[in-house]
Amino acid sequence: MISIKNFSIYLLISGNYKQAIDYINRALSIIKREFGDKHYKYGMFLNSLGLAYAMLNDYKIAYIHLKQALQILLNNLGPNHIEVCDVYSNLGDICMKFVVEIDEKKQKNENEKQLKLDEAKKNYLEAQRIVQSTFGNEHTKAIQILSLLYIIDNYNSLCQSSIK
Repeated sequence: MISIKNFSIYLLISGNYKQAIDYINRALSIIKREFGDKHYKYGMFLNSLGLAYAMLNDYKIAYIHLKQALQILLNNLGPNHIEVCDVYSNLGDICMKFVVEIDEKKQKNENEKQLKLDEAKKNYLEAQRIVQSTFGNEHTKAIQILSLLYIIDNYNSLCQSSIK
């Protein structure tokens, strides 16, 4: 199992996303057979699967896998685990990808955009809470999330100023 995980990570890093998806799906099948689909390892591989789909710009499928991963990891590891933090952060990133896609459409749906901005903020705030309680306010990831929260809070004005 560890070799499949390491190899799938290698494939993700090297940009072989479709092949990584194949290996991650193999791992998910093994985990499901051995431990069931509620096991924390299943959730961790779903997170990786979501990231692989995100790298292929398939944000809807990525979002589905990340939401499933979050629920499994919350149930198994609890709301304060750093692995849960990573999924919250990844979900925030995907929500922001949705926001950018909405902005790129000719007929913008401002309500949908605001809903995704709010969801991104909620996910980043949860990630921030976990990072701060685990590592403190000065940790690199805590600072990074603060930057993302600033972008969300100022998204519309930042987009307006970049157009000018």
